[in-house]
Amino acid sequence: EFALPDYDIYGVSADSSAAQSKWQTKKQLPLISDPKRSLIGVLEAGDGNKMKCSHFVFEKGGKLLDQRMPVKPVD
Repeated sequence: EFALPDYDIYGVSADSSAAQSKWQTKKQLPLISDPKRSLIGVLEAGDGNKMKCSHFVFEKGGKLLDQRMPVKPVD
C-alpha cells in the first residue's frame, strides 16, 4: 500500500524489536528498533521519553526531501 518506485520504507520505534514484532508483521514494513533513541534524536522525532509520530523522505545519498511532524497514524 505504501510502496513507491525508487523508495524504501522503514518504521522506527524506541521499543525493542521483540515488542514491535506484532506491529511489524501486521504492517509488513522493515522496522528499525532504536531503544537508545540514537536515530530518533538525530531526527528530532522524540520529546523526552515520548516519540513524535512523523515521517521523513530522504533521497539516495541522504538528502532530506520532506519532513512532517507530527502526523496522525492514518497520514
